[in-house]
Amino acid sequence: MDYVDDFNADFIEIEALHISDDDKALLREICQPYEKNRVRYVVIERGLSGAVKLVAKPECLFPLFIKLDSAEAISREEAGDRLIRNRVPPLSIPPLEAVVLRENRGAIAYRYVTGGRVRHLIRRFDTALRELSTYKALAIIDDIFDVILKKCHWLDGQYKVCPIRLPEMPTTSELNSDSNWIDMLNCYEQVRDFCSRIDAPHAIVHGDLHAKNVLVTRDDTPVLIDFSMAKTDTCQYLDFAKFESCLQFQVDGLLAEEMWRTESLMYGKTSLIIPHSNSKLAACIHRIRSNLWQGCTRLSLQMDSEVIELGYRGYLIYCLMRLYSRTANSTDSRNRAYHQVKSLFSKYTIALSDA
Repeated sequence: MDYVDDFNADFIEIEALHISDDDKALLREICQPYEKNRVRYVVIERGLSGAVKLVAKPECLFPLFIKLDSAEAISREEAGDRLIRNRVPPLSIPPLEAVVLRENRGAIAYRYVTGGRVRHLIRRFDTALRELSTYKALAIIDDIFDVILKKCHWLDGQYKVCPIRLPEMPTTSELNSDSNWIDMLNCYEQVRDFCSRIDAPHAIVHGDLHAKNVLVTRDDTPVLIDFSMAKTDTCQYLDFAKFESCLQFQVDGLLAEEMWRTESLMYGKTSLIIPHSNSKLAACIHRIRSNLWQGCTRLSLQMDSEVIELGYRGYLIYCLMRLYSRTANSTDSRNRAYHQVKSLFSKYTIALSDA
């Protein structure tokens, strides 16, 4: 693992943490095996959830990453971890150290994966992409889909080919008065109905695969985190579509702008699998799709490219609509997502008329 700053990070004692007494009790229980070592803490701001996240550093020992959340959320993450852990390479997932559950609250602890000093944010794929060469970025994407998640997605030939069941789209009163949202919902219901007649491979998925949940170590090796949404018997397209759709809104703006110049080619009526640009982000998106197509067109499956495309567009629309539904996102990002949903839907107009 990378160097950890044992001396200069802003560690504090547990009594100084601005968390509830119940959460402090959970921390003490998690760190009980290290009670002979002085344990201090750094609270970190990371992710969109309401969980409390911090680093616990036992003196002279390697630190822990600890998440405090509702008992239900922690139980869900532990179940997802069990589902994924034995199917991915051991160095591609942080070691799970402990889980403590109480009536309403819980805690889960992993060995901390660091890309530098503990007080600094870990290098994630979204922040690392600007410095990575295109070749290295594409190699990381190959590692994610063709190495780390391969046994989850394909289960050595035990995947199931089932009709696509796109998730229902949650909505709110605020969104229901949004004309763009209503327009997208009408499109989405047509796509859901159409895709229900298309088969696709189903197996175990990460469920929340996006660039912020991919850590990048010092030697540019990816490590996946956050398995709270891992599930079985789910369409594999979800992992690919979520990683792709989120990526353009998570990376450096200059990389995104470079890709958006060819957006109409990447999210329009033309085939999704044909490379349209040499920009780094466009190349990454093409590599994500290539990994999916490679799996779906293998000898044992031999899916038609047009069938893959129509199903995958449905999941891209779903993921982009979920991005739009987060009203805290910037207006520009939400408008971009709306525009892409409409462009992706344009491919269905002929298919729907022929159905």
